[in-house]
Amino acid sequence: IVEYHTVGFVLFDQELSSPTSRLNSRLSYGRSIIGGLDTLAVVLLRRVNPDLVPLAGESAMAMAEPREVGRDSHGEPILANAFYTILYSLYFDGRYLAVILLPLIFGFLLARSYLDWLRNGSLVSLTLLVLLMYVGIFSLFQSPVETQRFWGVLILLPVMKRLDLTCLAAGRTEAGR
Repeated sequence: IVEYHTVGFVLFDQELSSPTSRLNSRLSYGRSIIGGLDTLAVVLLRRVNPDLVPLAGESAMAMAEPREVGRDSHGEPILANAFYTILYSLYFDGRYLAVILLPLIFGFLLARSYLDWLRNGSLVSLTLLVLLMYVGIFSLFQSPVETQRFWGVLILLPVMKRLDLTCLAAGRTEAGR
């Protein structure tokens, strides 16, 4: 349990400690966190420039390389890959500022959606709450915000809110008759 849940921090630390690593030699300026949207944009822009590669795809290829993260009790190397945590994406986007600021925003949104769900019983708030909890849990292993799935749900939330308001208004109109 300990090895599985801490390997991402070891991989992130190795990248952070290496002055020649991708993490220290480049800055993605927010493209890593919006990786799902970036992928969709690159798919559309490939019609103009076929050489474009989505940053999330580039990150996936870089993270696929097995790395030694320690030794077992027999002295054999323990290899791991892909589990770089969300910290990798945050640091790649904006260094320490993003690592500190974005989790604070995340915590605020999580608390706000929870309190809104308790007060109003809103399906939109509950959906956002579940989405943020999913991000919080799975960010120990990888960056869920780099997926199209995350951004698809996030984009659907305003649509859900609009439908919810329409249904409530229709219900009030029928109840008033």
